[in-house]
Amino acid sequence: MSIMLTTHFSLDELTASQEAAGGNIYNVPNSTIIANLTHFAEQLDIVRLALGGFLLL
Repeated sequence: MSIMLTTHFSLDELTASQEAAGGNIYNVPNSTIIANLTHFAEQLDIVRLALGGFLLL
């Protein structure tokens, strides 16, 4: 189960990496990075709302 950073964005969604998956790289952010990603997700939610609730990453 993915950790939701906001209503619409998950930690998995914002840290997905084909290179990490393919190279068996440990891609888990620390608490500082998670805080920054949460702030980023909050800003994406604002953009999503401005676009009528529709945003594709």
